[in-house]
Amino acid sequence: MSGVYQCYLLGARRTIAGRQDFSANNDEEAIVKARALLSESKLHGFELWEGLRDVHKENAEDEKHP
Repeated sequence: MSGVYQCYLLGARRTIAGRQDFSANNDEEAIVKARALLSESKLHGFELWEGLRDVHKENAEDEKHP
């Protein structure tokens, strides 16, 4: 079952610089998609939500993920 996720892309001061909504089959897949969006955007981080549920937060400076 897929869910609808909201990815808030964050600027240098941790302010919202953009938002992308997308579907994913699970949290892990959604995190991979959010990381790709962050990489493409050249911004500083993201917050990932599914409705009111806080799924994951990450800064670009965090450890690099495969």
